[in-house]
Amino acid sequence: MEKKAGKFFAGIFLLSGIIFGSDASIVFRLYDIDHKPIKQVMCQAPFILQVELKNLDEYTDSVVTRYIAGMENFKTSRSMTSHNIVIDNGKKITKNMCDFILRADKKGNFSVGPLILTDKNGRSIKSNRLVIPVADEIISSESHDKEKYFLKVFVDKKTAYIGEKIQLHIQFYDRLLVDNLHLKFPDFPNMYLVKNQKNSKKSTIEIEGQEYSLTEWIFDVYAKEPGVCILQGITAAFLAPEFANKFTFGGAFDFFRSLYKTEQYLGAHPIKIDILPLPYDKNYPAVHAVGQFSKFEISLHQHTTSVGQGVTLTADLFGDANFEIMDKIPLLLPKNFNYYDANMITIDEHRSHKHEEFIVQASQEGQYQIQPQTLIYFDPVAVSYKILQSNSLDLEIIPATDARNDQHVSDLNLYDVHQDDVSELSKFTIITQSSVEKKIDMSLSLHLFLILLLCLLLVWVVLVMQRYRLHEYILNYQPIVTYKVFLQAFMQCKRAEKYKNVAMLYDLFNQLFAHLIHRNVGQLHDIDIVNYLRDKNFSMKEIESWKSFYHKILQSSFSLHRTKEDQDIFHQAFFWIKILKGKA
Repeated sequence: MEKKAGKFFAGIFLLSGIIFGSDASIVFRLYDIDHKPIKQVMCQAPFILQVELKNLDEYTDSVVTRYIAGMENFKTSRSMTSHNIVIDNGKKITKNMCDFILRADKKGNFSVGPLILTDKNGRSIKSNRLVIPVADEIISSESHDKEKYFLKVFVDKKTAYIGEKIQLHIQFYDRLLVDNLHLKFPDFPNMYLVKNQKNSKKSTIEIEGQEYSLTEWIFDVYAKEPGVCILQGITAAFLAPEFANKFTFGGAFDFFRSLYKTEQYLGAHPIKIDILPLPYDKNYPAVHAVGQFSKFEISLHQHTTSVGQGVTLTADLFGDANFEIMDKIPLLLPKNFNYYDANMITIDEHRSHKHEEFIVQASQEGQYQIQPQTLIYFDPVAVSYKILQSNSLDLEIIPATDARNDQHVSDLNLYDVHQDDVSELSKFTIITQSSVEKKIDMSLSLHLFLILLLCLLLVWVVLVMQRYRLHEYILNYQPIVTYKVFLQAFMQCKRAEKYKNVAMLYDLFNQLFAHLIHRNVGQLHDIDIVNYLRDKNFSMKEIESWKSFYHKILQSSFSLHRTKEDQDIFHQAFFWIKILKGKA
């Protein structure tokens, strides 16, 4: 009897082993970096190949890699594993997930698998065979109509030249009306991305019978180097209900539950862009202006100046081009002329107009003509180099005034007056002090004088009674306070220019920014000023110009010798006061 029982239990154990072994499986799946199912990967962009090992927990990821056929077609950066144990109908099920980060560097269809492993009972377990299409973009294997929110990212062109403007569109579709939606960008070392908070717009769109709120951003992107460029790592961050569409309890609980939201992140698929070098032309070896320019104008703020005196020359470019990254405009001036870059570069909010300023000086007097300036640029639409010329300007340089001539009149002998001058003086009437006293007359009676004095007293009483309200609603009115601060800054700048004291400019701008940022001067740091300029939508070029100007006034304030650049610094100071006042 005992032998039969032993055989019975041995048979049960063998049968359970067969059942356990029959549940073993190997499955290949394809995901993007955010673990979303995809059916096509993008060339030179990472993706995830997931290998699920069910009831095969004795294999590690390094062992699995050696037995997967077709892995030689991809570059493997790293792998991640996870282990899970569940009990299903009394049976123990183990799952090992091996996620391999792969990248394909050429297009085509590549086969992965099958993978054949042996379970504990010696049975061969075979996986599915996965065909991975590699092309120019990632294609998801899920439709968007069932999702609460999703993100689309695309560009207006897949091939562009170095420096050519590329429009990047980012679209966020939302059915839950999320809060605090914003974008996060990684560093793109070979790309220049113009981030402008004014370029976002919202609308409503219907997809498969579902109404979505669409938020779209448009950015201008410029490539700095040729080759394949991949824009990846762009993420949308937002606050969304934590338990939305999961549990419904009804009543007040659902109301308070809807107020609880957590920050979520949604990554965009990478985008591949082929960047071409500019065509070689021996006549144009170094061209950095790329786009379509419509007009080039130069102007002077005055057409007559003295020898050695600086005059401001402005250059204005109009069109659709890479204003942010193109080189500064080189000036071609007559002989005996010098010019200095004023580091004053501004680009309008539509990025269709670039304004640049220079300080021009002449060392000899005479009548001069500044010839039309030339801009050489590459037109990506016409695929050719073009030349754009500006207008010409006339400038008169007069001799420098000698300060000693101003003292000539005071040095004259008063006795060297000619007789003709004496006769001219006789035509004037000499008024003595006594004659003036006789002309004075009391125009107000004593009664009217007392009434006027009483009115002034009443006005003074009213002002004293309303002092707090006057101070709160008028003197503390922010536009008036700001106007007063900038007026004082302008007057102090005029005073510094008069006494040629650059150190006054350093104190002036510290006090000005301390008021704008609401800080004490002693607590003001350079990073506070830069953050303020960014909040006021100053471009990166303008911020760099401010840093250069701030360094100049700091350096000149400690210098014991005055230079010709001091006059340029005062011109720049007036310009910065004007710009800051316009955006305050």
